[in-house]
Amino acid sequence: MSLLFIVQLLAAAAVAATSCRDSECDGHGMLQMHVDNHGSEKRPESGKAAAAADGSTRPHGRKFTPDVWAPKFEAPADKQLQLECRGESFVKCWTFFTSADPTHGYVQYISEDEATELKLFKVQQDGAVWMGSLVGQDQPVKAIRLQSKMRFSEGHIFVIDIQHMPTGNGTWPAWWSYGPDWPNNGEIDTIETVNIEDRVYQTLHTSYGCFMNIPHIFDPDCNSEDAHNGCGLHGPPNSGGPAFNKGGGGVFATQWTSAGIQMWVFPRGQVPKDLAEDKPDSSSWGSPWAFFPFGASCPSTHFNDHLLVINLDFCGDWAGAVFPGGEKACEAFVTDPSNIDKLQEAYWSINYVKVFAPEPATKSQAKSEKTATKTQTQSAKEKVVRKGEKMEEIKTEAVARKENAINHRSEQPPDDTAPDTPTESIGSGKPGHKSAKEKIVEKGQRMKDIKTKGLKPMENIINHRSPKAPDASTQSTRSERPELLQDQDQ
Repeated sequence: MSLLFIVQLLAAAAVAATSCRDSECDGHGMLQMHVDNHGSEKRPESGKAAAAADGSTRPHGRKFTPDVWAPKFEAPADKQLQLECRGESFVKCWTFFTSADPTHGYVQYISEDEATELKLFKVQQDGAVWMGSLVGQDQPVKAIRLQSKMRFSEGHIFVIDIQHMPTGNGTWPAWWSYGPDWPNNGEIDTIETVNIEDRVYQTLHTSYGCFMNIPHIFDPDCNSEDAHNGCGLHGPPNSGGPAFNKGGGGVFATQWTSAGIQMWVFPRGQVPKDLAEDKPDSSSWGSPWAFFPFGASCPSTHFNDHLLVINLDFCGDWAGAVFPGGEKACEAFVTDPSNIDKLQEAYWSINYVKVFAPEPATKSQAKSEKTATKTQTQSAKEKVVRKGEKMEEIKTEAVARKENAINHRSEQPPDDTAPDTPTESIGSGKPGHKSAKEKIVEKGQRMKDIKTKGLKPMENIINHRSPKAPDASTQSTRSERPELLQDQDQ
C-alpha cells in the first residue's frame, strides 16, 4: 500500500468524522453503522436527539428492535385459559434475549444458563418467579430480557400478576409487546417506568397513520418522533415504583381485539373474582384505565404478530436521559459498588403470566347475554301488543264519533210526537251502549213508524170518499147535516 493512498484514506476518515450528521455519529464523533432487520448494513434515518437532564443530547436514530422468528400462537377456540406461565413451568414460555440492547441501555442481557448460575433467575417457595440484576460491578449491569416463544395477534387478553416491580435510580422496567419490522406492526407498552416513579406509562408505537384522540394523551400521533415517543398516557397512581410494591403489587390486564386495545390495573385485593378464577369477563371490570380505539383514525392493521416481553433495562435512551446529571452520571451510578444497596429493589417477582381468549368467556356471561336477549324479545312483544290495543281504541273512538253524528242527524222527529223507541246515550264503554247494527235497525223502525203515521190521515180521507151502503146511523147523520153532504158533492 502506497504512502499516498494511506494519506488519502486518513483524510477521508477525518472529513467523515467532522461532517457526519448528529443522528449518525456516536458520542466520540465516529460514524455509526447499524444493522437492519435483515442483516444488511444501513445508515439510520435522521432523527431528533433526546435531551438529557444536563442539557446534553444523545443521538438515537431509528429504534432497532430485532426481528426474532417465532411461530404463531394457536389454541383451541373453546379453551378460555390458552396459556399459563407460572412456577417451575414459567421458563417454558420464554426465550432469553442476549443481543445488544436496542434502546442503548447500559446493560448486558444474559442467557438462561448464566442467569441461573448467577442466581438472577429462580422460583421462590411461594411459586413466584424472581428475576434480579447484577449491579455495582464496574461494568454494564447484567440483567434479563424475556421474549415469548410464540407470536400473538388480536383476540386475546394478556394478564400479568406482579408481586414486586423493579425500582431505583437508573432502572427502566417494562412489560410490553411488539411486532416484526418495528414500528410497522406496532408496539404495546402496558408497563413502562423509570427510576423511582410511582406511575407507569401506557403507550402505543406505530408507523404513520395512527392517531389516538383520547383524553389525557401526551401526543395523539402514535408515530411521533418517528415512533420513538408514540402516543401514551400515565397509568393510575401507585401503579409503579415503591408505592406499587408497598401495596403488595397487583394485576395488569391488556385486551387486544379488532375494536381496540384496553388496559386495566387492579391493585392487590381488588382483582376481579372472575379473573382470579381464570374466567375473565371484562364487561364486569368497569371502564379500563386506558382505551386505544381502532377505526378511521387508527386502523387495526397497525398491530400484528406480537412477541410478549418482560425486561429490566438500565439508563439508556429514557432512564439515562432523565437521570440527574445525564446518561454518563446514570452509568456511573449503576456500576459503582457503593450503590449496590441503593439498587436492591431492582428485581421482578412475578406470580404468573396468562393469556386468555376474548369474550364471550364465561357461562355466566353467556347466560346474562341470553337473559338480555330474552328480555329484549319480551319487551318488543309487549310494545306490539300495546300498539295494537292503542289502534283498537282509536278505531273504536272513531266509529263512536261517526255513529254520534249519524244519530244526531237522524233523531229529529217530524212532529211534536216523541218517537216510540227511546234514544240511548252513546259513549265508549258506558252502560246502554248499542252496536252499530242495533242502531241501524232502530233507525229503520223509526222511519217506518214515521211513514206509517204520515199515511194515516190520507187513509182516513180515502175511506171517507169510498162508496158504502148506508145504514141507519149514516142516514141519520146525512139527514141531520144536509149542508155537509152538499159541500162534499160539490
